[in-house]
Amino acid sequence: MFSFRRRGLGATLALVAGATLAGGLAAPAAMASTAAMAARGADHTITTRAGAGLDLKKSAWPRTYTHAGERVTYTYKVTNTKYFTLYDVHVTDDHVNGPIPCTPSRITVGETATCTATYTITRADMRRGHVTNTARAIGKTPYDHYVSSGPADATVYEKKQEAAIRIVKSAFPHAYSGPGQTITYTYRVTDTGDVPLHSIMLDDNKLGGITCPRTTLAPHQSMTCTATYTTTQRDVRAGHIDNSAIVVGHPRKGRPVIDTDSVRIREHRHPGIQLDKVASPTQYAKPGQLISYTYTVTNTGTAALRITLTDDKLGAITCPQPVLAPGKSMACRGTHVTTQADVDAGQIANSATVTGYPRKGRPVTGTATAVVTAIQRPGIALAKSASPQDYRGVGKKITYTYRVTDTGNVTLHGITLSDNKIHGPIACPMSTLAAGQWMTCHAVHTTTRADVRAGHIRNVAQDAGWPPRGAEVTARAEANVVARPLPVVPVTG
Repeated sequence: MFSFRRRGLGATLALVAGATLAGGLAAPAAMASTAAMAARGADHTITTRAGAGLDLKKSAWPRTYTHAGERVTYTYKVTNTKYFTLYDVHVTDDHVNGPIPCTPSRITVGETATCTATYTITRADMRRGHVTNTARAIGKTPYDHYVSSGPADATVYEKKQEAAIRIVKSAFPHAYSGPGQTITYTYRVTDTGDVPLHSIMLDDNKLGGITCPRTTLAPHQSMTCTATYTTTQRDVRAGHIDNSAIVVGHPRKGRPVIDTDSVRIREHRHPGIQLDKVASPTQYAKPGQLISYTYTVTNTGTAALRITLTDDKLGAITCPQPVLAPGKSMACRGTHVTTQADVDAGQIANSATVTGYPRKGRPVTGTATAVVTAIQRPGIALAKSASPQDYRGVGKKITYTYRVTDTGNVTLHGITLSDNKIHGPIACPMSTLAAGQWMTCHAVHTTTRADVRAGHIRNVAQDAGWPPRGAEVTARAEANVVARPLPVVPVTG
């Protein structure tokens, strides 16, 4: 059996072998070897029975530390493994002041409570290189008997700070096809250690010393250095280029750190081509507008290419160079003048295809499309006139003339004309009008007794037309013809 007395911020735990616990249970003699434990924060003595129903698992995070003042968090899992519900469940730890409360503080058989505490690393811990602490879980039975778990230890270690450096080297393009080509080498240098590095130097066995953007790196910081190399005829004969780079960094203390990396690029005539197309302007509103197209052709491969370029609307496009070297680009140009059909269509979408022919092997192609949008403004107008402009009596013929005009910028289809004094639709010479086009339609009305009684004929006409897209457009017009009074015939006797 063991017991401990809590007094303010200090406590001692005394273990007494061979004593009898409440309820007549004998404490194991092995408990006499248990070390003294701190249990601060209360002023009463608790007698516990070790191993009688509590299991304790303890963990620490982080598992390493680097400096004094760093905090370590301990997590305790307390499980009731035996017969009774336990109350006032808590943990004592020889590196933590006072009892550590658990949640929940009451656990039934099979239930687990969680407790947490923190510890701050000291200078002594830094000198020692590790921290080991021991904890026990304690709980009270319904009979006011205290039971405890066996001891649970956790150790965290000082993380030794080390200097390290790494270099990753790459080349672009990954192949070459002749002398005079530029190879760009990229060197990614990273401080992979725990301490800063200074006086960093980078050297390439083919290019010599490489200038980097900085000479110092913080831990886990990286920088990118670049250098270029121009291929020679000797490289073409060799069939490949091998070169290695070495990087050296100096920590504040200790020996410099070194890393190397190599890359090989091969002579390889691999053709590739890319086409980009841009139109200017990107909108139009009438026929006769000039659209300029710019085609950017890029040789993305490693072999020189003979170039041809065609556009499905413009035909063959002339480029400034017939042959394009690897990695080079050129701009080719073409123009198109818009038509009424383009305006009616609502857009000009055309595709271009570039073909590159290497000295050996199959040709390569690239395509690109540009879309230019039409601004469509449909409109229709109607003008109406009558002849003669007056009438006398019944049976007189009035001829109406209608001028129908497409006032928009698109062609109108399905044009109709109607008049409230004319029965049925009025026949016109055309049912389609181009933008700006007009036509004349005619209709005849014969005066009636109602017209004579009314003293005038007022009628309204309406025309309508459908643009290539969107809703129908309409216009109205009216004419007024007046009746002349019949002459008065004098009566003679």
